[in-house]
Amino acid sequence: KGDLTVSMEHLASNIIAGLLDSLNARIRVLRKPRGTAVLCTPQGEMHQLASKVLEGLLLERGYRSWNISASAPTESVADFIASKKPDIVLISLTIPQYQPSLRRLLTAIREQRTRSRIVVGGQGVRGLSKDGLPAETTLVVNGSVEALDEACGVRHQLA
Repeated sequence: KGDLTVSMEHLASNIIAGLLDSLNARIRVLRKPRGTAVLCTPQGEMHQLASKVLEGLLLERGYRSWNISASAPTESVADFIASKKPDIVLISLTIPQYQPSLRRLLTAIREQRTRSRIVVGGQGVRGLSKDGLPAETTLVVNGSVEALDEACGVRHQLA
């Protein structure tokens, strides 16, 4: 309705980000990690709350993760991924205008010859065609936990 200003939205986002950081810090994995994951956003994309939520979900599932969102330069992200060799790369896109940046990031990651499973999701992927994306890329348009688990090949049972 236009009742909130951008400043108010940023304040709310910062408060939520702090709460998510606090919650994620409390998650302990008591066994050998199931795998590793890098969470990131395309260059220009400043929204990082989804990545913080995903970080916690992956921690609960036994994954070690590196959250490098939001908006690092494309080549820097690709180099980081190449150096860590994660099992999964999760890319969050909130704003559709960054779809070209997403495509550049996917190309840069693949040029590094990484064998990581790449999963792309978020509100910004709606309307995005799988055409033009690397064949190995999983596009998640349903942002549910079940869709995350399926895309990542993660099976999780709550006690």
